[in-house]
Amino acid sequence: MHEFAFAKKDVLNPLNYLTDHGVIIMHDFNPVSKDAYVTFKECKYLDCTGNWNGDVWKVIPYIRSMHHDLYAFVLDCDLGIGIITKRPEELPLSFHEHEIEAMTYQGLDSNRVKLHNLKPEKYLYEYFKIKP
Repeated sequence: MHEFAFAKKDVLNPLNYLTDHGVIIMHDFNPVSKDAYVTFKECKYLDCTGNWNGDVWKVIPYIRSMHHDLYAFVLDCDLGIGIITKRPEELPLSFHEHEIEAMTYQGLDSNRVKLHNLKPEKYLYEYFKIKP
């Protein structure tokens, strides 16, 4: 279910077991169009074809606002790869959960870099200090 409520649970549940060096990796965090952003119910009604991301992208602003002990960013590749680790957030956000739930695709599209802490694909190597 590519929806915020489900994706949020998918992140919060494993946090109890995530080690200090653990990583949560999720997919579909960077929808490229408004059509890819619709809810599951809307997608089913519209008989969507092509890429569908839903609103899972809201998990990143949620983590960056509610869990300052975690570091979250999105790699700008393959429809957005969300990375969450147990490192303090460098530039935390300060949204309330109801503000995140109300966010729209237009809000994301006009502020992608800030909301997602959007990084180029090569940042993965830099962040984890590995050679490509």
